[in-house]
Amino acid sequence: MNKNNKILIIDDDISPLEGHIRLLQTEGYIVKTAETGEDGLQLVIKEKPELVILDVVLPDEDGYEICKQIKFLPDFQAPYIKEKPELDVLDVVFSGMDDYEICKQIKFLPDFQSPYIVMFSAQEIDTESQIRGFEAGADDYLTKPIDRKQLSARIKAIFRTINAEKERENLKTQLAQYKKMEAIGTLAGGIAHEFNNLLFIIMGNVEMLIRKANSGDEHLLKVLKDIYSTTNRGADLIKSLLTFSRKIDHKKEQFYLNEIIEKILSMLEKLIQRTILIESDLANDLYKINAAINLTEQVLLNLCMNAQDAMPNGGKLIIKTQNIEIYESDNNKYPDMKVGSYVLLVVSDNGCGIDKSIQDRIFDPFFSTKEVGKGTGLGLSTVYGFVKAHNGYIFCESEFGHGTTFKLYLPAFTGAKEYIT
Repeated sequence: MNKNNKILIIDDDISPLEGHIRLLQTEGYIVKTAETGEDGLQLVIKEKPELVILDVVLPDEDGYEICKQIKFLPDFQAPYIKEKPELDVLDVVFSGMDDYEICKQIKFLPDFQSPYIVMFSAQEIDTESQIRGFEAGADDYLTKPIDRKQLSARIKAIFRTINAEKERENLKTQLAQYKKMEAIGTLAGGIAHEFNNLLFIIMGNVEMLIRKANSGDEHLLKVLKDIYSTTNRGADLIKSLLTFSRKIDHKKEQFYLNEIIEKILSMLEKLIQRTILIESDLANDLYKINAAINLTEQVLLNLCMNAQDAMPNGGKLIIKTQNIEIYESDNNKYPDMKVGSYVLLVVSDNGCGIDKSIQDRIFDPFFSTKEVGKGTGLGLSTVYGFVKAHNGYIFCESEFGHGTTFKLYLPAFTGAKEYIT
C-alpha cells in the first residue's frame, strides 16, 4: 500500500526517532533523514519526497526558513541559472537573494510537486508561531514526543490526502488531453477532407496527361510521374490525418492480433536494422478483436519503426500480447477505462526514451523530435486515432535515457461487424 511513498525527516537529533523510522519502513515507506537544513534541502533536490517532517529548530538554519525554501522553489531537480549557469541551486538558495531575485534566476521544471510539510516541535506551538509556519508553507504540526503508532496513523491519513489530490490532478490532466486531442482531430479532419478533394482533382488530371503525353518525350513523362508520385504521398498523409480524426470509414473484421504480429515480425526481419534484437511474447489464448486489419498493421509498423529510430546504436524491441479483464474494483488502477475484456498490445524498446516535458505532445499531428525531412509527425497521431476509433486506450511509459513502452488496450470482440465512423 505504501510502496515507494517517500518521507524525509529533517531533525538535528534523529536518535529518538529511530524506532519510529523502523516502523515506517516495515510499513513500506521509504524514509530518508537529514540533521541540518542544508542537508535536508539536498535530499529534497535528490529524492523529491512527498512528505517532509521538519524540526522547527535546526543547527544551521531556522526551520521556518527551510520550510519556505522548500515550498517556494517548486523544482530543484535541474534548475537553469540564467545569468550564472555554473551556480548550483543551493548557492542561489543560500546566497541572500530575496524571493523575487531567486524567482528571476531559476527556471523550474513543470513535473515537480511541492511536498506536504509537517513542522515538528518539542513543545506546544503558540498561535503566532503557527501563523508563521503556515505562511512559510507548512501544512500541519506535530508535537514531540509522539507515539510510534500515532505517528504512523497520522502519516497514513496524510498520504490518503496526498494520493487523493494526485488522483484529482491526473483526472484533470487526462480530461484536458482528451479535449485537446478532440479539438485537434476536428480541425485536422475538416482540413484533410478539403485537401483530399483538391488532391483527387490533381491526380486525375495528371493521370490523363500521362496517358496523352507523347511517349517519346521522356522528360515530360518523368515530370508528370514525379507530380503524380508526390501527390500520392500527400494523399497518404491525408489518410493518416483522417484516421487520426476518425473521419474515414474502414471495415472492421474479427481476427486474432497475434496473426497480424507474426506477419509484421517476418517483415521486420528485412526492414529493421540488424543491431536490434526483436523478442515476442504472445499469449496463446488471446481473445479476438474487431478492427480494421490494414490499420492494425500500419499501427504496429509505426510503433516498431519509432522504436528503431529510438535505438540508433542498437537495442531490444519487445512485442507482447495478453488478455486483460477490467472490473469495477480496478477503478483505482485503471480510472478512465470501461469495465470489460481487452486485448493488451505492448511494444517496448530500451532506446533513448522520451523527455517528460514533451510526453503530453507525442500524439499531436505533425509533432516530431526527428530532424526536418526525416519524419511526418503523423506516426503516433495515427496510432492514437486508431486506438480511439476502436474504443480502446493507449498509454505511454517512458523515461529519458531508459526506453519507452506503449500499451494499447483494444476491446475484445463481442458482437457483429462494424465500421469505424
